[in-house]
Amino acid sequence: MLELIANAGPDPLDKILPWVTTFVVAVIGAVAGISLKLEAKRARREGVEEGKSQSMQITNQPLQVKLEEHFVTRREFDKLEATIGRDVMEMKGLFERTMQRIEIQSSNLTTKIEKQGERLGEQIAGVAKTAYEGRKGIHQKINEQGEQISALRENADVAKEIGKLASAIRKQV
Repeated sequence: MLELIANAGPDPLDKILPWVTTFVVAVIGAVAGISLKLEAKRARREGVEEGKSQSMQITNQPLQVKLEEHFVTRREFDKLEATIGRDVMEMKGLFERTMQRIEIQSSNLTTKIEKQGERLGEQIAGVAKTAYEGRKGIHQKINEQGEQISALRENADVAKEIGKLASAIRKQV
């Protein structure tokens, strides 16, 4: 019976799982992107302030401006790394909870399908039994009627019976 249900159509999880995975990856990407963007903006703001103080120094040539590249300090990088690590752990937790809920839903759906399969199997067996009993009753009735018709045929040969009666009368006369 489960084979009939299994062959009835695609598994609903095959449709749901790619969407859930895509959603979780998109959320992780969005959170990581926002986190990186905020950290980069903060680092840029701090770097611009430092850069202004360095670039405002005027040397012997007042029209020449000193350009310096600003690199992220180890401390800033460690903060960013810790923030990303915390966000990744949070995303992993969310993903694990999502997968647990999907597993529970899958288990519930499997149980429901199995119970429905058992009920349908019982119903099909009941219908088959009733149909068999009905056919059996019809065949018994037909067989009885066939026997009655055969008996009537033997007794219904009127010409033969009249011939027998005529010969019996002739013998007595």
